[in-house]
Amino acid sequence: MEPLHFIRTYDDLHQALRARSASLKVARETLDEIAGLGNCYVNKLIGPTPIKQLGKISLGALLGAMGVMLVLVEDPDALARVGKRLKKARNAKLGKNTDGTVPTRKRRKRKPYWTGNSDWGRWMRKRAIAKQSAITRSKLARHAVNARWARLRALKRLAHNGSGNCTPPPVDPLCDHNPHDVRT
Repeated sequence: MEPLHFIRTYDDLHQALRARSASLKVARETLDEIAGLGNCYVNKLIGPTPIKQLGKISLGALLGAMGVMLVLVEDPDALARVGKRLKKARNAKLGKNTDGTVPTRKRRKRKPYWTGNSDWGRWMRKRAIAKQSAITRSKLARHAVNARWARLRALKRLAHNGSGNCTPPPVDPLCDHNPHDVRT
């Protein structure tokens, strides 16, 4: 393998990709198609004044379309300049990892306390009822009684009519009285 450019900064990479594009003598629209990128995207990446920057997806796609790859090699001059400032890692395990990652504990997602806890639900319902005024509790109780009686009356009517549909008529929960109640 013969090195085409030496890249130490992002600007060096940008210039190297521009030079490679010029040496291929291929239209950038063709590189867009081959790389699977959007229309005029390569021009936004390696144009004279780049609008976009190379990312995880676009870098690999563009390198593949140009027929090049990046190779990481040790730079002896740079290592000599910073070698004295490099300190050994305190974590002995860090040097043993073959993939270079730092071992971490996986966080467990906690299950909410109230999921599947009927006692908690009952307690919260009692708390909500305690916060309501006496008038509101009275209206809700009256509504529940009327809804129960309306459902029973509807089922009796259906049984007499012989209809197969057993759904009771709708009841307005905000109404003081039940419009379907025949007792009122």
